[in-house]
Amino acid sequence: MLSKKNYFYILIPLASFFYFLSTPPLSITPFYFLSFTIIFYLYLGEKSFNLKLLFLFFFLNYFFSLSWISQSFQTGGALYIVLGILMIFLLSIFLALLNIFFIGLLNKIVNQRNIRIILLPLSLTLVSIIKEFLLGGFPWNPSSIIWVNNLYILKIIQFIGIYGFGIINHLLIALFLYGLFNKQKIILLLCSLLILVVYSLQLISFSKDKFYDIDGDSISILIVQPNIKESLVNFSIIKKIEIYEKHTKEALREHPNTDLIIWPEGALNLDLNNKKVLLKRIGNLLSNNQNLILGANALTNDKLYNRMYYINNKGDVEQSYDKQKLVLFGEYIPFDGYKISKFLDMGLSFSKGEENNHINLNKNFIVSPMICFESIFDYSRINNNICKTDFILQISNDSWFGNYIGPSQHFKNSLLRSVEQNMILVRSTPSGISAVVNANGQILDKINNNEKGYINFNIFKSSNKQECKPFLNIAIILILLMYMLGILYDRIRR
Repeated sequence: MLSKKNYFYILIPLASFFYFLSTPPLSITPFYFLSFTIIFYLYLGEKSFNLKLLFLFFFLNYFFSLSWISQSFQTGGALYIVLGILMIFLLSIFLALLNIFFIGLLNKIVNQRNIRIILLPLSLTLVSIIKEFLLGGFPWNPSSIIWVNNLYILKIIQFIGIYGFGIINHLLIALFLYGLFNKQKIILLLCSLLILVVYSLQLISFSKDKFYDIDGDSISILIVQPNIKESLVNFSIIKKIEIYEKHTKEALREHPNTDLIIWPEGALNLDLNNKKVLLKRIGNLLSNNQNLILGANALTNDKLYNRMYYINNKGDVEQSYDKQKLVLFGEYIPFDGYKISKFLDMGLSFSKGEENNHINLNKNFIVSPMICFESIFDYSRINNNICKTDFILQISNDSWFGNYIGPSQHFKNSLLRSVEQNMILVRSTPSGISAVVNANGQILDKINNNEKGYINFNIFKSSNKQECKPFLNIAIILILLMYMLGILYDRIRR
């Protein structure tokens, strides 16, 4: 017969597996509620289920859902593979401890079990919000990501935001816990039916609403995805540009009237800012009134930037944008980052971009540029005027993450953020997933991971420009208010 402790060691990985199934690419939403209901029920109902066991659950969640990070280190050899695993291990420990800290603090402050039942799941939303800010920010997979394939829920997120809907998710878990502890079968049944019915709605197809005024002005874009795989040790700039040239020429032969050609982040991993001959070569691909956007490095005043270039047919850089949200240990190293970066043979650390630029395209279109990781943040923290532009252009380099879950999760996180602010998303990667997504979250065209091809698409002028909604601030106020009221009620009832 299994002891209680062995019983816990079976349930913890099982609940963690359920959590994994609820996130992209599988996105089996009901498993999210099952996962946290099991774990919180054990924590609240079993005295021997302590914070150490709860830590193990969160650690497994983070470790396996972030395992895609190690893919980017595999081409560098054994040392880099070990470094990648160590990075995931430490990041998972840190994030798990963050969850445990607030749960443990809540357990000490609040005595009433029914108040704990409400506030304990809400700590998941609180930690998701805090992840926007700590260590440069890592707001990966907020709870709303479990609904990313459900266009009905995405419409609601446009009104209450990602974290606002996260609060609803976690209040539903609180209802499950309340029903279990108070033996309210009707509550359990109704909550289960609600989740299953809403989940099943994603099986109903939508017509592809382009969300544009098709009688208005339009711009023709051409996204080139050559299916290039990145390597830390084997790469050739000349070979890369030849591949991009070949695919671009082929695409332009079929679509010569394209206004804007888009290459991804890291299309050329060199200091393009000081390579006039190479810029001229790129410009020669273009006709009059055509422009090309690509991602490459830029060395300016002894600082290295991850830059988006906007180039004309003469090879002139008309405008540019430097990435502002850098990836910790991927693009910069804190403290004495240069020495550590040199020791690991990773090159210079990137510097943060200084301005909230827009890029003015032909035909009076204004685009909000985003590079890679920036797309998973609250947009108003990067540029509070982003919602007054025509669409978001994200260039990314997800080819580092191979064929595992990373490219899919990054794409879904980017889609979710764009929907939150009612923005059109145009996305370009060298492998990964390139796509055009309308403001309702419908994928209008896409090139799958590990495939090559191009997307030609006409984007029409949006008539929906507005101020970005301060969803993050509202969620912070709401979650703090709920905690204050819960703690105050607990004090009164003592």
